Amino acid sequence: MLNNWFYFLLSIILAAAVAFAYTRYSREYYKSSTKVLINSDNESSAAKAADILFGRGVRIVIITIGDQGVYYKTSDENGFVPAFKINSIDTTSAGDAFNGAFASCISKKMSLNDSVRFGCAAGALAVSKKGVQDSMPYSNDIDLFMENYCE
Repeated sequence: MLNNWFYFLLSIILAAAVAFAYTRYSREYYKSSTKVLINSDNESSAAKAADILFGRGVRIVIITIGDQGVYYKTSDENGFVPAFKINSIDTTSAGDAFNGAFASCISKKMSLNDSVRFGCAAGALAVSKKGVQDSMPYSNDIDLFMENYCE
């Protein structure tokens, strides 16, 4: 019986410690978060939104504009990467494909412009197929698409 109480109290203490750590570190994470992804209507409204977010302390602003492209802004650079024109079949996974490819590039220390461009290519390939998981492109497919893309 004493053994059960010991494990019960231990589980409560561990749960409290995890809750404390999560609360403390999640607040720290959100305070130091440097990236926000939002949607906008067009390049000029994205630029205005980026200025507002940048003015509020967001250090890297990335705004997706659907089939138009992506606007980005940092203290060093800003720019617009137009979307790859492709026959769209299912747009469900476009954002997931963009975010995954973009994150992959940033983690490899690629430039922001190259990372956004790679993300746009991934999104374009994703919308060219039906479904979500089946439409996620592989990195080599994205590279090949970017090499052979003609506007």
